[in-house]
Amino acid sequence: MDRVLKSLAVILLVLPIVFSYASTSHVQAASTKVAYVDITSGVLNVRSGASTTHTIVGSLKDNAKVTVYSITKSGWAEINYKSKKRYVSNQYLRYYQKMSETEAKKITDRVIKIQNSLKGSYTKQQIYSILSPGFTDAFIEKLYKYDLMLLEIKNGKRLYGWRATDFPAYVIMYGITWDKNERIKYKIPAPKINYYKKNGKEYLVVSQKYPADELYENVEQKIYLSKANSKAHWKVYHTSW
Repeated sequence: MDRVLKSLAVILLVLPIVFSYASTSHVQAASTKVAYVDITSGVLNVRSGASTTHTIVGSLKDNAKVTVYSITKSGWAEINYKSKKRYVSNQYLRYYQKMSETEAKKITDRVIKIQNSLKGSYTKQQIYSILSPGFTDAFIEKLYKYDLMLLEIKNGKRLYGWRATDFPAYVIMYGITWDKNERIKYKIPAPKINYYKKNGKEYLVVSQKYPADELYENVEQKIYLSKANSKAHWKVYHTSW
């Protein structure tokens, strides 16, 4: 009888520890995130602690996949590196998330509508006023190199407008074909949506390939947008064909 009571006592003592461990493990597993290294050159240093004073214990190449356990207040990501917890600067990690076609369409339709509202000829100040709600300053300046041109000088003012062309000079957007019936009719693949967060900003890349015809081969339009914060507007910062 004493042995049974002692065994029960041991079990009762051990159970809370087991449940506590299981609960903690579950929370840690649920809170981990997958991220990808996002650097333009070189490698991302992996350190033994959460600061630049800690020893470099390795490095990661661009687009390397990592498991993130947590983010420190100072902006360091605690990651799994060779089965050990190490640290990298969180500003160089991108976190992919899902976005519906409906939401992506709403975003791209808005900026394309802003672009297409530019008709006729305008001063640079007027063009900036029209386009700035949906385009970055750097992108607007790029338009003057490719798609906008000086149309006339009126009353001493230089007026600009779109170049007369049947195809964009790599910058202007023609729009994304979202309608499924239209895509089937013209054999156009569905748009690809890549949405991620990096260093406090949101990024969205919407791309779509078009079938080859007598003029063009394997044309793919890509629209790159960013959002400074949750209250800001999405703005185009790059496009490509």
